[in-house]
Amino acid sequence: MIRVLQIILLLMLLVCLEGSDQQTVAAGPSIKNVGRMTHDRDEDLIQALLERGRFDDALDLCRLRSADLELQGDAAAKWRVRESKALTARQMGRDTFGNDELAEVQLPISDLLRSYPNHPRQLFLKSQLLDSEKSFALHSVLRAAVSPRNDQIQELATRRLLTVVSHLSSLADEVQQKRSALESDRTVASRGMIADLRRLGQQLQIDAVSIALVQTDLFPSGSADCIAAATKAEQVANDAISRLPVGTDARKEVERLRVEAVFRAAQYDRSDALLTTLLPQFTGSLPPKLQALRVRLGIAQGQMAKAGKLLDDFFGNDPEAAPSALSMDLARLEFLLVANAGRRVGDWLEAIQRRGGAYARRRADSVSLSHLNSTGQSKATVDPSVVAAQGQDWLRRGDPSRAGDLLAA
Repeated sequence: MIRVLQIILLLMLLVCLEGSDQQTVAAGPSIKNVGRMTHDRDEDLIQALLERGRFDDALDLCRLRSADLELQGDAAAKWRVRESKALTARQMGRDTFGNDELAEVQLPISDLLRSYPNHPRQLFLKSQLLDSEKSFALHSVLRAAVSPRNDQIQELATRRLLTVVSHLSSLADEVQQKRSALESDRTVASRGMIADLRRLGQQLQIDAVSIALVQTDLFPSGSADCIAAATKAEQVANDAISRLPVGTDARKEVERLRVEAVFRAAQYDRSDALLTTLLPQFTGSLPPKLQALRVRLGIAQGQMAKAGKLLDDFFGNDPEAAPSALSMDLARLEFLLVANAGRRVGDWLEAIQRRGGAYARRRADSVSLSHLNSTGQSKATVDPSVVAAQGQDWLRRGDPSRAGDLLAA
Protein backbone atom coordinates (compact mmCIF):
# COMPACT_ATOMS: atom_id res chain seq x y z
CA MET A 1 0.00 0.00 0.00
CA ILE A 2 2.79 2.44 0.91
CA ARG A 3 4.61 1.71 -2.35
CA VAL A 4 1.44 2.31 -4.38
CA LEU A 5 0.83 5.63 -2.63
CA GLN A 6 4.40 6.73 -3.27
CA ILE A 7 4.16 5.90 -6.97
CA ILE A 8 0.89 7.86 -7.21
CA LEU A 9 2.58 10.80 -5.49
CA LEU A 10 5.44 10.84 -7.97
CA LEU A 11 3.06 10.73 -10.93
CA MET A 12 0.94 13.54 -9.53
CA LEU A 13 3.98 15.71 -8.95
CA LEU A 14 4.96 15.40 -12.61
CA VAL A 15 1.59 16.59 -13.87
CA CYS A 16 0.28 18.86 -11.11
CA LEU A 17 1.34 22.05 -12.86
CA GLU A 18 0.81 20.85 -16.43
CA GLY A 19 -1.94 23.35 -16.94
CA SER A 20 -0.08 26.30 -15.46
CA ASP A 21 1.11 29.29 -17.45
CA GLN A 22 3.06 28.34 -20.57
CA GLN A 23 3.72 31.98 -21.45
CA THR A 24 5.63 32.94 -18.31
CA VAL A 25 8.92 33.09 -20.17
CA ALA A 26 7.54 35.89 -22.29
CA ALA A 27 7.11 37.99 -19.17
CA GLY A 28 10.79 38.84 -19.34
CA PRO A 29 13.54 38.98 -16.75
CA SER A 30 12.28 42.15 -15.09
CA ILE A 31 10.02 40.11 -12.79
CA LYS A 32 12.20 39.48 -9.76
CA ASN A 33 9.89 39.01 -6.79
CA VAL A 34 8.65 35.53 -5.98
CA GLY A 35 6.40 36.05 -2.97
CA ARG A 36 2.62 36.32 -2.95
CA MET A 37 2.72 39.72 -1.20
CA THR A 38 4.91 42.79 -1.41
CA HIS A 39 7.94 42.46 0.88
CA ASP A 40 7.91 45.33 3.34
CA ARG A 41 9.10 46.20 6.82
CA ASP A 42 6.19 44.41 8.48
CA GLU A 43 6.96 41.22 6.57
CA ASP A 44 10.63 41.46 7.45
CA LEU A 45 9.84 42.02 11.13
CA ILE A 46 7.52 39.02 11.38
CA GLN A 47 10.06 36.82 9.61
CA ALA A 48 12.82 37.97 11.95
CA LEU A 49 10.68 37.15 15.00
CA LEU A 50 9.89 33.69 13.66
CA GLU A 51 13.54 32.97 12.92
CA ARG A 52 14.35 33.83 16.53
CA GLY A 53 11.59 31.60 17.88
CA ARG A 54 9.61 34.56 19.24
CA PHE A 55 6.30 33.12 18.09
CA ASP A 56 4.12 34.75 20.76
CA ASP A 57 5.57 38.18 19.96
CA ALA A 58 4.86 37.62 16.27
CA LEU A 59 1.29 36.55 17.02
CA ASP A 60 0.67 39.52 19.30
CA LEU A 61 1.88 41.87 16.59
CA CYS A 62 -0.28 40.23 13.93
CA ARG A 63 -3.40 40.42 16.07
CA LEU A 64 -2.69 44.00 17.08
CA ARG A 65 -2.20 45.15 13.49
CA SER A 66 -5.26 43.19 12.31
CA ALA A 67 -7.61 44.93 14.70
CA ASP A 68 -10.12 47.30 13.09
CA LEU A 69 -8.98 46.57 9.53
CA GLU A 70 -11.53 46.28 6.74
CA LEU A 71 -11.76 42.50 6.44
CA GLN A 72 -12.19 42.51 2.67
CA GLY A 73 -9.11 44.63 2.16
CA ASP A 74 -5.57 43.61 1.21
CA ALA A 75 -4.11 44.62 4.58
CA ALA A 76 -6.43 42.31 6.52
CA ALA A 77 -5.53 39.42 4.22
CA LYS A 78 -1.79 40.06 4.68
CA TRP A 79 -2.00 40.10 8.46
CA ARG A 80 -4.17 36.97 8.56
CA VAL A 81 -1.58 35.22 6.39
CA ARG A 82 1.20 36.31 8.75
CA GLU A 83 -0.76 35.13 11.78
CA SER A 84 -1.26 31.70 10.22
CA LYS A 85 2.44 31.54 9.36
CA ALA A 86 3.37 32.29 12.98
CA LEU A 87 0.96 29.66 14.31
CA THR A 88 2.35 27.10 11.86
CA ALA A 89 5.97 27.87 12.73
CA ARG A 90 5.20 27.48 16.42
CA GLN A 91 3.42 24.17 15.84
CA MET A 92 6.34 22.77 13.85
CA GLY A 93 8.45 22.84 17.01
CA ARG A 94 5.96 20.80 18.98
CA ASP A 95 5.78 17.03 19.33
CA THR A 96 2.40 16.60 17.67
CA PHE A 97 0.87 18.13 14.57
CA GLY A 98 -2.44 16.39 13.91
CA ASN A 99 -5.66 17.35 12.18
CA ASP A 100 -6.85 19.43 15.13
CA GLU A 101 -3.60 21.39 15.17
CA LEU A 102 -3.80 21.91 11.40
CA ALA A 103 -7.28 23.37 11.77
CA GLU A 104 -5.98 25.67 14.53
CA VAL A 105 -3.07 27.09 12.51
CA GLN A 106 -5.38 27.59 9.51
CA LEU A 107 -8.12 29.28 11.56
CA PRO A 108 -7.16 32.91 10.78
CA ILE A 109 -7.51 32.11 7.06
CA SER A 110 -10.46 29.72 7.16
CA ASP A 111 -12.50 32.14 9.31
CA LEU A 112 -11.90 34.98 6.85
CA LEU A 113 -12.78 32.82 3.84
CA ARG A 114 -15.94 31.54 5.52
CA SER A 115 -17.07 35.11 6.11
CA TYR A 116 -15.96 36.34 2.68
CA PRO A 117 -15.77 33.39 0.26
CA ASN A 118 -15.21 35.80 -2.64
CA HIS A 119 -12.52 37.81 -0.89
CA PRO A 120 -10.43 39.74 -3.47
CA ARG A 121 -7.34 37.95 -2.12
CA GLN A 122 -8.91 34.52 -1.82
CA LEU A 123 -6.26 32.79 -3.96
CA PHE A 124 -3.46 34.23 -1.84
CA LEU A 125 -5.31 33.21 1.31
CA LYS A 126 -5.68 29.71 -0.11
CA SER A 127 -1.96 29.64 -0.78
CA GLN A 128 -1.34 30.08 2.97
CA LEU A 129 -3.70 27.16 3.65
CA LEU A 130 -1.49 25.18 1.29
CA ASP A 131 1.68 26.35 3.07
CA SER A 132 0.36 25.13 6.40
CA GLU A 133 -0.54 21.79 4.81
CA LYS A 134 3.02 21.52 3.51
CA SER A 135 4.32 22.04 7.04
CA PHE A 136 1.80 19.52 8.32
CA ALA A 137 3.11 16.95 5.83
CA LEU A 138 6.75 17.80 6.56
CA HIS A 139 6.17 17.24 10.26
CA SER A 140 4.97 13.73 9.39
CA VAL A 141 7.94 13.14 7.09
CA LEU A 142 10.38 14.07 9.85
CA ARG A 143 8.55 11.68 12.17
CA ALA A 144 8.82 8.95 9.55
CA ALA A 145 12.53 9.63 9.04
CA VAL A 146 13.27 8.60 12.62
CA SER A 147 10.84 5.66 12.48
CA PRO A 148 12.00 3.87 9.32
CA ARG A 149 10.49 0.54 10.28
CA ASN A 150 7.05 1.84 11.21
CA ASP A 151 4.86 1.28 8.15
CA GLN A 152 1.90 3.13 9.66
CA ILE A 153 3.91 6.31 10.15
CA GLN A 154 5.43 6.01 6.67
CA GLU A 155 1.99 5.60 5.10
CA LEU A 156 0.60 8.60 7.01
CA ALA A 157 3.43 10.82 5.77
CA THR A 158 2.90 9.67 2.19
CA ARG A 159 -0.85 10.29 2.37
CA ARG A 160 -0.32 13.79 3.67
CA LEU A 161 2.10 14.53 0.84
CA LEU A 162 -0.48 13.26 -1.64
CA THR A 163 -3.05 15.65 -0.19
CA VAL A 164 -0.65 18.58 -0.57
CA VAL A 165 0.03 17.69 -4.20
CA SER A 166 -3.69 17.46 -4.95
CA HIS A 167 -4.41 20.85 -3.38
CA LEU A 168 -1.39 22.38 -5.09
CA SER A 169 -2.67 21.22 -8.47
CA SER A 170 -6.14 22.65 -7.80
CA LEU A 171 -4.78 26.00 -6.66
CA ALA A 172 -2.44 26.24 -9.65
CA ASP A 173 -5.43 25.72 -11.95
CA GLU A 174 -7.43 28.41 -10.14
CA VAL A 175 -4.57 30.88 -10.36
CA GLN A 176 -4.11 30.27 -14.07
CA GLN A 177 -7.84 30.59 -14.80
CA LYS A 178 -8.09 33.84 -12.85
CA ARG A 179 -5.03 35.29 -14.53
CA SER A 180 -6.23 34.30 -18.01
CA ALA A 181 -9.60 35.92 -17.35
CA LEU A 182 -7.97 39.18 -16.22
CA GLU A 183 -5.55 39.28 -19.15
CA SER A 184 -8.34 38.75 -21.66
CA ASP A 185 -9.97 41.95 -20.43
CA ARG A 186 -6.94 43.84 -19.13
CA THR A 187 -7.55 47.17 -17.42
CA VAL A 188 -5.35 49.62 -15.55
CA ALA A 189 -6.90 48.43 -12.27
CA SER A 190 -6.20 44.75 -13.01
CA ARG A 191 -2.50 45.09 -13.81
CA GLY A 192 -1.40 44.83 -10.20
CA MET A 193 -3.47 41.70 -9.61
CA ILE A 194 -2.14 40.11 -12.81
CA ALA A 195 1.43 40.70 -11.62
CA ASP A 196 0.60 39.25 -8.19
CA LEU A 197 -0.99 36.18 -9.77
CA ARG A 198 2.06 35.73 -11.98
CA ARG A 199 4.27 35.69 -8.90
CA LEU A 200 1.92 33.33 -7.09
CA GLY A 201 2.03 30.95 -10.06
CA GLN A 202 5.82 31.02 -9.93
CA GLN A 203 5.77 30.26 -6.22
CA LEU A 204 3.51 27.27 -6.81
CA GLN A 205 6.01 25.89 -9.30
CA ILE A 206 8.73 26.19 -6.65
CA ASP A 207 6.41 24.40 -4.23
CA ALA A 208 5.90 21.52 -6.65
CA VAL A 209 9.65 20.90 -6.85
CA SER A 210 10.22 21.24 -3.11
CA ILE A 211 7.43 18.77 -2.36
CA ALA A 212 8.94 16.32 -4.81
CA LEU A 213 12.25 16.62 -2.98
CA VAL A 214 10.61 16.05 0.39
CA GLN A 215 9.60 12.57 -0.72
CA THR A 216 13.25 11.53 -0.86
CA ASP A 217 13.34 11.94 2.93
CA LEU A 218 11.03 8.92 3.24
CA PHE A 219 13.77 6.60 2.00
CA PRO A 220 17.29 5.76 3.22
CA SER A 221 19.89 8.03 1.63
CA GLY A 222 21.46 6.36 -1.41
CA SER A 223 18.79 3.65 -1.65
CA ALA A 224 17.19 2.76 -4.98
CA ASP A 225 13.89 4.31 -3.85
CA CYS A 226 15.59 7.54 -2.76
CA ILE A 227 17.45 7.82 -6.07
CA ALA A 228 14.23 7.16 -8.01
CA ALA A 229 12.37 9.84 -6.05
CA ALA A 230 15.23 12.30 -6.58
CA THR A 231 15.23 11.58 -10.32
CA LYS A 232 11.51 12.33 -10.48
CA ALA A 233 12.10 15.55 -8.53
CA GLU A 234 14.64 16.57 -11.14
CA GLN A 235 12.03 16.02 -13.85
CA VAL A 236 9.57 18.24 -11.97
CA ALA A 237 12.30 20.88 -11.70
CA ASN A 238 13.08 20.71 -15.40
CA ASP A 239 9.39 21.17 -16.24
CA ALA A 240 9.22 24.23 -13.97
CA ILE A 241 12.43 25.72 -15.40
CA SER A 242 11.01 25.51 -18.91
CA ARG A 243 8.16 27.83 -17.81
CA LEU A 244 10.08 30.35 -15.73
CA PRO A 245 11.79 33.48 -17.07
CA VAL A 246 15.59 33.51 -17.08
CA GLY A 247 17.07 35.60 -14.29
CA THR A 248 14.03 35.61 -11.99
CA ASP A 249 14.34 34.63 -8.36
CA ALA A 250 11.82 31.86 -8.97
CA ARG A 251 13.91 30.26 -11.68
CA LYS A 252 17.12 30.52 -9.66
CA GLU A 253 15.40 28.82 -6.73
CA VAL A 254 14.11 25.98 -8.93
CA GLU A 255 17.58 25.61 -10.44
CA ARG A 256 18.97 25.31 -6.90
CA LEU A 257 16.38 22.66 -6.12
CA ARG A 258 17.35 20.80 -9.29
CA VAL A 259 20.98 20.72 -8.13
CA GLU A 260 19.73 19.36 -4.80
CA ALA A 261 17.70 16.68 -6.60
CA VAL A 262 20.72 15.55 -8.64
CA PHE A 263 22.76 15.48 -5.43
CA ARG A 264 20.18 13.27 -3.72
CA ALA A 265 20.27 10.97 -6.74
CA ALA A 266 23.95 10.44 -5.80
CA GLN A 267 25.18 12.00 -9.06
CA TYR A 268 27.77 14.11 -7.28
CA ASP A 269 29.96 15.12 -10.22
CA ARG A 270 26.93 16.20 -12.23
CA SER A 271 25.52 18.05 -9.26
CA ASP A 272 28.87 19.84 -8.84
CA ALA A 273 28.85 20.87 -12.52
CA LEU A 274 25.29 22.22 -12.30
CA LEU A 275 26.15 24.13 -9.15
CA THR A 276 29.22 25.65 -10.78
CA THR A 277 27.00 26.89 -13.62
CA LEU A 278 24.46 28.32 -11.19
CA LEU A 279 26.79 30.21 -8.84
CA PRO A 280 27.66 33.14 -11.18
CA GLN A 281 24.00 34.19 -11.10
CA PHE A 282 24.44 35.27 -7.48
CA THR A 283 26.26 38.48 -6.67
CA GLY A 284 27.83 39.08 -3.27
CA SER A 285 27.69 36.34 -0.65
CA LEU A 286 25.93 33.11 -1.57
CA PRO A 287 22.64 32.21 0.11
CA PRO A 288 23.25 29.79 3.01
CA LYS A 289 21.45 26.93 1.25
CA LEU A 290 23.90 27.12 -1.64
CA GLN A 291 26.84 27.35 0.75
CA ALA A 292 25.53 24.28 2.55
CA LEU A 293 25.21 22.38 -0.71
CA ARG A 294 28.85 23.16 -1.54
CA VAL A 295 29.85 21.74 1.85
CA ARG A 296 27.75 18.59 1.40
CA LEU A 297 29.15 18.07 -2.10
CA GLY A 298 32.68 18.30 -0.69
CA ILE A 299 31.82 15.69 1.92
CA ALA A 300 30.18 13.38 -0.63
CA GLN A 301 33.18 13.65 -2.95
CA GLY A 302 35.60 12.89 -0.14
CA GLN A 303 37.01 16.42 -0.17
CA MET A 304 36.86 16.90 3.59
CA ALA A 305 39.54 19.60 3.66
CA LYS A 306 37.56 21.69 1.18
CA ALA A 307 34.33 21.15 3.12
CA GLY A 308 36.05 22.06 6.38
CA LYS A 309 37.42 25.27 4.89
CA LEU A 310 33.96 26.32 3.70
CA LEU A 311 32.57 25.65 7.16
CA ASP A 312 35.38 27.59 8.84
CA ASP A 313 34.75 30.54 6.54
CA PHE A 314 31.11 30.63 7.62
CA PHE A 315 31.29 29.72 11.32
CA GLY A 316 34.66 31.17 12.30
CA ASN A 317 36.13 30.41 15.70
CA ASP A 318 32.80 30.50 17.53
CA PRO A 319 30.23 28.44 15.60
CA GLU A 320 27.37 29.25 17.96
CA ALA A 321 27.84 32.96 17.30
CA ALA A 322 27.64 32.55 13.51
CA PRO A 323 24.61 33.86 11.60
CA SER A 324 21.53 31.70 12.01
CA ALA A 325 21.20 29.33 9.04
CA LEU A 326 19.76 25.87 9.60
CA SER A 327 21.06 24.55 6.28
CA MET A 328 24.63 25.37 7.30
CA ASP A 329 24.09 24.04 10.83
CA LEU A 330 23.01 20.71 9.34
CA ALA A 331 25.94 20.71 6.92
CA ARG A 332 28.33 21.15 9.85
CA LEU A 333 26.57 18.32 11.68
CA GLU A 334 27.03 16.06 8.66
CA PHE A 335 30.72 17.01 8.50
CA LEU A 336 31.21 16.14 12.17
CA LEU A 337 29.37 12.83 11.75
CA VAL A 338 31.47 11.80 8.75
CA ALA A 339 34.63 12.89 10.55
CA ASN A 340 33.52 10.73 13.50
CA ALA A 341 34.08 13.74 15.75
CA GLY A 342 32.81 12.02 18.89
CA ARG A 343 31.53 14.28 21.62
CA ARG A 344 31.61 17.30 19.30
CA VAL A 345 28.64 15.79 17.48
CA GLY A 346 26.55 15.66 20.64
CA ASP A 347 27.61 19.19 21.57
CA TRP A 348 26.64 20.50 18.14
CA LEU A 349 23.24 18.78 18.31
CA GLU A 350 22.56 20.72 21.50
CA ALA A 351 23.86 23.91 19.86
CA ILE A 352 21.53 23.43 16.90
CA GLN A 353 18.58 23.32 19.25
CA ARG A 354 19.72 26.47 21.02
CA ARG A 355 20.25 28.25 17.69
CA GLY A 356 17.14 27.10 15.87
CA GLY A 357 14.68 25.67 18.37
CA ALA A 358 12.81 22.39 18.45
CA TYR A 359 12.17 22.18 14.71
CA ALA A 360 15.88 22.57 13.97
CA ARG A 361 16.61 19.77 16.45
CA ARG A 362 14.11 17.51 14.70
CA ARG A 363 15.89 18.10 11.41
CA ALA A 364 19.24 17.42 13.09
CA ASP A 365 17.97 14.19 14.62
CA SER A 366 16.85 13.07 11.17
CA VAL A 367 20.33 13.77 9.72
CA SER A 368 21.98 11.89 12.58
CA LEU A 369 19.80 8.82 12.21
CA SER A 370 20.16 8.83 8.42
CA HIS A 371 23.93 8.82 8.86
CA LEU A 372 23.81 5.96 11.33
CA ASN A 373 21.56 3.94 9.03
CA SER A 374 23.57 4.58 5.88
CA THR A 375 26.97 3.84 7.43
CA GLY A 376 25.95 0.97 9.66
CA GLN A 377 28.23 2.25 12.38
CA SER A 378 28.31 0.14 15.49
CA LYS A 379 28.03 1.31 19.06
CA ALA A 380 31.79 0.91 19.29
CA THR A 381 32.39 3.69 16.75
CA VAL A 382 29.52 6.09 17.50
CA ASP A 383 29.65 8.47 20.43
CA PRO A 384 26.94 7.06 22.75
CA SER A 385 25.97 10.59 23.76
CA VAL A 386 24.56 11.19 20.25
CA VAL A 387 22.08 8.32 20.50
CA ALA A 388 21.49 8.62 24.22
CA ALA A 389 20.75 12.34 24.12
CA GLN A 390 18.11 11.89 21.43
CA GLY A 391 16.60 8.78 23.00
CA GLN A 392 16.40 10.34 26.45
CA ASP A 393 14.84 13.50 25.03
CA TRP A 394 12.00 11.52 23.45
CA LEU A 395 11.52 9.46 26.60
CA ARG A 396 11.16 12.67 28.61
CA ARG A 397 8.51 13.79 26.14
CA GLY A 398 6.55 10.59 26.71
CA ASP A 399 7.36 9.10 23.31
CA PRO A 400 8.95 5.71 24.07
CA SER A 401 8.14 4.37 20.60
CA ARG A 402 10.25 7.04 18.94
CA ALA A 403 13.05 6.55 21.43
CA GLY A 404 12.91 2.82 20.83
CA ASP A 405 13.17 3.27 17.06
CA LEU A 406 16.27 5.39 17.49
CA LEU A 407 17.95 3.13 20.05
CA ALA A 408 17.23 0.05 17.96
CA ALA A 409 18.73 1.72 14.91
